[in-house]
Amino acid sequence: MKKIHFRTLIPLLSLCLFTMGCSPEDGRDGIDGRDGINGAPGEAGPPGADGRDGTNGTDGTVNVRTFTYDLSNVSGSFHDHTIAEITAEVIAIAVVLGYVRPCSTNDVLQLHAVSSILRFNIAVWITTGFYSMDFVDDSGNRFDILAGELNRLRIVIIESTTTPTGKNGKSTILEELKSAEVDVSNYYQVMDYYDLD
Repeated sequence: MKKIHFRTLIPLLSLCLFTMGCSPEDGRDGIDGRDGINGAPGEAGPPGADGRDGTNGTDGTVNVRTFTYDLSNVSGSFHDHTIAEITAEVIAIAVVLGYVRPCSTNDVLQLHAVSSILRFNIAVWITTGFYSMDFVDDSGNRFDILAGELNRLRIVIIESTTTPTGKNGKSTILEELKSAEVDVSNYYQVMDYYDLD
């Protein structure tokens, strides 16, 4: 029997292992290792330059103010509501719109409200410092309302800041609303037109 030398056997075994263990295709990727620890944050950079100012918008032509009052405790045949913002000048040059919300509905009614929705009419008088409401039936007779029939009073004062020569500020405002197809008896149209809540 012939002896195989150890020197010959090692290269032969290496060649066999190499040819059996190698494949022309790649194997599957291994699992990714854990992420390392985040480094310390860097220093803040210098502040950026200020941006340019935008262009100014056009000045408005009206000032609109609104006031809301609780009427839930009002009873009787009339109610005088003190409103200091109703001055003699406001009465002379501004449009003062009044709206009431009954407790029985979510409708908002322009004043002079009529009994088509309420069981009474509301007649309004505006004097310096006061917004007065008389409650009457369909015949014009006094009508006593009960507390809880009315919820809120909303007053909208619209003052013109520019009035053409020879024109009344009130008529200018009302003409503008009419040309914009805003029905002043519709509370929501007025609020939307002036972008109010």
